[in-house]
Amino acid sequence: MRKSYILVLVILAVISGWYLGSLTKNNQNMLGNEGGISVDLIVKQYRNGTLLSEQYKRGDPFTKNFMLNMYALLNGYGSSVTMQDETNNARSIGYGSLFSGVAYVGIGTGTNAFDINNYNLISPIAWVQNSATSSSSIGTKGNISFSASFSLSSAATITEVGVKVSEGGYNFLILRDLITPINANAGDTITVQYIIRLNG
Repeated sequence: MRKSYILVLVILAVISGWYLGSLTKNNQNMLGNEGGISVDLIVKQYRNGTLLSEQYKRGDPFTKNFMLNMYALLNGYGSSVTMQDETNNARSIGYGSLFSGVAYVGIGTGTNAFDINNYNLISPIAWVQNSATSSSSIGTKGNISFSASFSLSSAATITEVGVKVSEGGYNFLILRDLITPINANAGDTITVQYIIRLNG
């Protein structure tokens, strides 16, 4: 239930952030440089407990599925949306099933450019339920953070990460990012952290 609550907070934050961000772009004199939303991605590689590499990326890699989740949230109870699940099948999901599942963070080896119609990682290796979910605020600024850790059983070159949510018995991709390739050995640990920043 807590994870569903956090997912709703994330979506509300994004709605508010996009709105404020659009106002900022359209009227810099009214809002100055504040407002808007950013998504930070931090990926680390460990070997035998030692940090080998760390990369940071800022962007807004939201998929069409995420947009449809927001639409349903605003449209209210009794509405439904049709989204592409992780097998690329169209699924009609009623409002009551939205935000009722859990979120998963994934890693993969795909290199295709991000597309808003992405429905899965291109070549997923593993998915792990997100953990270490937290939220904080200072003044007008707020953060929502969640992460996952992966222990590799075989060598792989990690090139993509993403987030999917379980709704109505199906999984839907809502975030996907390409990263600088990580050449990982068997036994390496990869950690993925997303931080959604509201109002700056």
